[in-house]
Amino acid sequence: FSKPSYIYVIQLQKIQFNYTYVKYYTVIVDPPSITFDKIRETVEEGDNITLTCNASGNPQPSVSWTKLGSLEVFPNTASLTIENVSRPGTPDNMIQYQCTASNGVGTPATAIASVTVHCESVFFLSMLIYATHFISFLKPVI
Repeated sequence: FSKPSYIYVIQLQKIQFNYTYVKYYTVIVDPPSITFDKIRETVEEGDNITLTCNASGNPQPSVSWTKLGSLEVFPNTASLTIENVSRPGTPDNMIQYQCTASNGVGTPATAIASVTVHCESVFFLSMLIYATHFISFLKPVI
């Protein structure tokens, strides 16, 4: 699988001393593409997380991030750091961030990273209930 490349020929003319000079330049451009190191992350509530959008293309694409389901737009950087992650209040506790890479060639590329946020206290409580249930089955041996 190879991504398409576009070739443009640019002609420049310069008139000097009644002579016309023509130069041809070939510029190869590629539409943007994106790869993620991880498209799914799981974090504990209150943790920090960094998502990285590896964008390639020619010219080098600019990268922007948005939080899906909201109007929140983040600074234009390849890495997005979210500090003190909190649960979104959805049944699956998932937040999705979309990376968009654009370089003016073809259609901008997009990719989505999904972050599942666990609540440490809920995990601890479920483990405590399990342990209490397990201990109730144990009988002292005399």
